[in-house]
Amino acid sequence: DLAKKMLIPHDPRTSNQAVMEFGALVCSKKPGCVLCPVKNYCLALYLGVQAERPVKVSLRRRESITVLSLLFVRKRRVLLKKMPEKGLWPGLWIFPSREVCGMRACEPSSENFQENMRKACRELFGESLGKDMVCDISAMLTPDEYVHGKAEQTDLMTNVQNQNGKGQEYSDSRKMSMENPAGKKADCTISFPFSLVHSYTKWRVTLYSYLVSIEEDFECEEKKGYSWISIKDVDMFALPSPYRTIAEHFLKEV
Repeated sequence: DLAKKMLIPHDPRTSNQAVMEFGALVCSKKPGCVLCPVKNYCLALYLGVQAERPVKVSLRRRESITVLSLLFVRKRRVLLKKMPEKGLWPGLWIFPSREVCGMRACEPSSENFQENMRKACRELFGESLGKDMVCDISAMLTPDEYVHGKAEQTDLMTNVQNQNGKGQEYSDSRKMSMENPAGKKADCTISFPFSLVHSYTKWRVTLYSYLVSIEEDFECEEKKGYSWISIKDVDMFALPSPYRTIAEHFLKEV
């Protein structure tokens, strides 16, 4: 209850960042309790165990998973999905995503990687836009195909920096065709992939993301748990760090 009262409703990210910054500066290995402005509310200081906090926990081996994410953009709105309260990124908003190879690592060099990527892409179109949505994804380039020169331009790859280290950036896009259940056809474009690696609690996630731009007059079903959000309002939603990096990369020029 106290934490909720301290939270800034319209800017929870700043509240969380402030608490973490305060802990790093004051509640360090040698806590600065004498100068602490909230020491009168500190249970650890009251019990005399402040030097034993935080409690050290044994490090667990992280599970490596590979995830495909699609940023569907239409009429200057982007599709977001609310995560369930249990599991990876509980209660946060993400772009429609799917594990590529189940709960295990799936390297671009591994057997059937291209097939698994395209299968995950087809399933994401159905899950996000309607099960009867038809899309020709033959133009989609998987990361390994791009790196090995199957793209039209092969020297657009650069390194970018994120919280957990380096990610790789790919530019340009290709056209694909779509058809909705009513028989309406349209073209959309799919970008070359943007990839990054993010560590979160017990997971080490390799995330491959694509921007999918859909024609404005193409009707898409809004499914339960999904919402079309104005691009300018994305910052108001609680996105995990890697998805915020993806949003900043793809949406800055949309």
